[in-house]
Parts: sequence; C-alpha cells; structure tokens
Amino acid sequence: ALEYVRQKTWLFKKIRLRQAAEYAFTPEKTAHVLKPNNQLISLLKTCKRHGHRLAVCSNWNKESFTTIARKNNSLFSLFEQIFISGFWNMLTTEKNFFEKILRDLDVKPQDCFLIDTQPDTVQAARKIGITVISSRSFSTIQQQLKRHGLL
Repeated sequence: ALEYVRQKTWLFKKIRLRQAAEYAFTPEKTAHVLKPNNQLISLLKTCKRHGHRLAVCSNWNKESFTTIARKNNSLFSLFEQIFISGFWNMLTTEKNFFEKILRDLDVKPQDCFLIDTQPDTVQAARKIGITVISSRSFSTIQQQLKRHGLL
C-alpha cells in the first residue's frame, strides 16, 4: 500500500508540475488564470481621481504581457504608461530599469511611489530614492498611501 501511495503521489506531483509549466509558459493560459484584484482597481481609480499619475512596471515577457493586456484592456487603460521588462531586455531588479522609467515619465525619484513585494525589485527602487510600499495586504497599502498624503 505504501508503494502505491508513493507512485500516485509522484504521478500527481508530475502532473501538477506540468500544469504549472503550461500556465507559466503559455501566454493564453497565463492570461486565463490571472484575475484582476477589484479592491486594488478601486484604489487605483481613487488615486487617479486625486490627480496622481499611474504607471505599471513589471517583469513579464512580451508575449505573456501582450496577451494579458489585451484581455484586461480596461484595467491597463488606467495607466499613463506601462513599463514591462521583456520589452526592454531588462529586469525590475536593475537600476537602469527604474532610471529609464524616471526619464520617460520626467519625474524625480522622491516624487514616485512603488507598490511591490519582490525583495530585489524593492531594493533596486529604494537604491535610487523611490519610496516603496511593500505589502500584499490591501489595507496596509491603503494605510501607507494615506500616511503619505496620497489618499
């Protein structure tokens, strides 16, 4: 019985790993499983109503992001500009990535806020003077934006 469970567990893990790879590397499947966060969208709309400029910066490959953006056009229309690493052959962990964003938006680092949870991206943004809100909690993000006078 133990050997049967081991075989079934191994097979289950193999199937799950194959499914994960398909979702990660097939743009249409990636776009299908990602769901917009309605609380965050509402917060973005509030920020926009307060006159704040909004931009996206993210690590995505060109193909996946293009598919995701096409599926979620109304969401991405909230943003003034979209900066995707795959279009520039850079990562958000690189200083040059954020320097390009600052140049393209014609803003100073101290006038920018980044909401992100990836430690290397957070570190890269902070190194050049961008204020970072690093949390997955909606209420924490909202509180931090209020604390900085943005809401």
